[in-house]
Amino acid sequence: MKRALEIESESLLMQKDLDKVLIDALARKPSRLSFETTYDHINMFDWFKTLLPDWTIVIPDKSCSVHALSKWPKKVPRKDVKAWLEENKYENPNDLIDGACEPLAYYLSSLISEFHLNTKMDLDTIAQQKRFVFSAYKQTKSGLEKLQSRVAAKLIFGEYIKQNSPSPEFWAEISEGTFNHFLFGHPLAKERIREVIASGGSTKIIPLYVLCYLFDRNELSNSQLKSTKVETAQYSLHAVGLVINSSIKTIIVADPNGGLKEGSNIEFLSMPLTKLENEPTTSVSRYDRDQVDKEQKDANNAKSKTASGKLARR
Repeated sequence: MKRALEIESESLLMQKDLDKVLIDALARKPSRLSFETTYDHINMFDWFKTLLPDWTIVIPDKSCSVHALSKWPKKVPRKDVKAWLEENKYENPNDLIDGACEPLAYYLSSLISEFHLNTKMDLDTIAQQKRFVFSAYKQTKSGLEKLQSRVAAKLIFGEYIKQNSPSPEFWAEISEGTFNHFLFGHPLAKERIREVIASGGSTKIIPLYVLCYLFDRNELSNSQLKSTKVETAQYSLHAVGLVINSSIKTIIVADPNGGLKEGSNIEFLSMPLTKLENEPTTSVSRYDRDQVDKEQKDANNAKSKTASGKLARR
């Protein structure tokens, strides 16, 4: 009984921390990272498996990053996309183009759903999943880039810019709910995913919002944090799509960034949310710490081999 109360208390505390970080991420408030992060989608895979242990969970990996939708639009088409947004009275087109993860995630999810329906590719093994993800991302990005720039702009942003403010209700399957209801790691998100599955029907497409941290190259002081004007050293909210097919018990995670790049300036917050053992930071990522640990381990192994060699010669 005592342990059950402790677990409930820890869960409520984590939910409170998640809600606070979400507020900071939406406000784009510069701050130090205080929680553990990860630089791949495996943590997301594990989270889904605690919720749906007998389901197939398909996640992107680094191989599909070459076809990441977030690389659209390139330099020349970007001018046309920006012009289209300006003509449609969007106030900050560059900001939207640079941070278009949500409309791109919706588009990618829709095309992945169609691609799987048309190809009927098996997803039973890791190798099959990798082939499917690579092919789906490649076809989706290639198709988008072949469109005339303004046509593509309307396709990606046409419905998105009609919102008064960003909301999960942009997604066709969503009629109500806040970011918390679709936030990776949040208890409310688990409940909502269960509800979507229980509702039955055909394939469903819903958002999953992922808290991230954007690292700076330097360890910033308090005054530097307060004065920074660029998007760095802050929590951020990323969007991926979930293609939920209940008939084959499968969820496909559609991330417009593809797999995370090791050593980049962005990492996902790891779930369950866990406080850093180290001091809060603006520059030291999980990847950085893992590299230091690896180098230290390699150095210790080298010393051990040298010592063993000396003993053998005696």
